Amino acid sequence: MENMISLFQDHLFAGIAIIILLLLSFYRKPKLFLAVFLLVVILSSTLYLILNISSIGATYKKELVQKSITDSF
Repeated sequence: MENMISLFQDHLFAGIAIIILLLLSFYRKPKLFLAVFLLVVILSSTLYLILNISSIGATYKKELVQKSITDSF
């Protein structure tokens, strides 16, 4: 959450422009906006899960490699 706040503070004009575009698109075509928003939420949550699971696997693999190296000596 802190990263998002610092990103918004660093790029204030771009953040305000994005917010205005989102509000305008929600006002003009709410069905399309909600469909696109739902698609973005589904894709971002899927990407988050994939990255989270792969990082757990990579950490576990690193521990196994370190364990096998220490056991062989």
